[in-house]
Amino acid sequence: MRVLVTGVTSGLGLAVAEALRAQAVEVWGTGRDPVRLRSVAQRTGLHPVGLDHRSLRGVSAAATQLPPFDAVVCNAGVQVLSGRTTTDEGLDETVAVNHLSHLALLDAMRRGGNLPATVVLIGSATHDPEQWTGTPPPDESGVVAVAHGRRSEASVRDGLATYTTTKLMAVAMSQALARELPDTTVIAFDPGLMLDTRLGRQHPALLRAMCRSVLRGVRFLPFASTSTVSGRVLAGLVTGSDAVASASYVDHRRRPLQPSAKALDRDYQAALLADSRRIVADVVGRSEESAGDAAGH
Repeated sequence: MRVLVTGVTSGLGLAVAEALRAQAVEVWGTGRDPVRLRSVAQRTGLHPVGLDHRSLRGVSAAATQLPPFDAVVCNAGVQVLSGRTTTDEGLDETVAVNHLSHLALLDAMRRGGNLPATVVLIGSATHDPEQWTGTPPPDESGVVAVAHGRRSEASVRDGLATYTTTKLMAVAMSQALARELPDTTVIAFDPGLMLDTRLGRQHPALLRAMCRSVLRGVRFLPFASTSTVSGRVLAGLVTGSDAVASASYVDHRRRPLQPSAKALDRDYQAALLADSRRIVADVVGRSEESAGDAAGH
């Protein structure tokens, strides 16, 4: 079995890669830091794929060079809290990495005839405003507005809201792709609150210290987990040892979850896929035009 895990150099991505390697699965993993990626590859035996998920052009190009995979874990993610950050392609970094890059990857694989049998997208309880998580509710106005930064995003709250919005997009996209790709099992996975990851590294130092100090106290609560525990469960979903049906949404305790009303809204799903694909096509198309112009001179 061959599996691609995006964002493999730390946190959940590293944990699921280690769990898969322990089962002798052939793992390929993406990362943008070559030093850390090389270190992980040497330690785990995975195949390193240098890839920056901030670049939709880079992701689309890389997908055409990769071998076929039995499963893809769309794990790469960021949480930008120190003011809005825009990629070189003019997109909000959180939306580009967490959402658009994975759709670009999967669509490129599909065009190449290498769509995997299993796809896992990473959700979160934060996608549902009906659940109290202590985070701002997601922006339901649509991917175009959020991707192009029609919000202030100058505060921690705004950054968190963009992050929760990408979790809504992940869960909604899992439902839409499950219908669109009947021969592929598409799953959304909620890894729980993992305070041992680097995702919140932009939080203030005092808050990070508090999180570390309370980790032992909250890890036994139903919503809490660790990257190691969640990684093992996710590995089971990927290999089929914990098989679930396509369009399932499950958590780190293997419990079935109910997506939010917005994530289940088929009009929202359709608009999300259509608008996201237009954004990707615009970025990649501009890249191809630039390459063509350069070749002509």
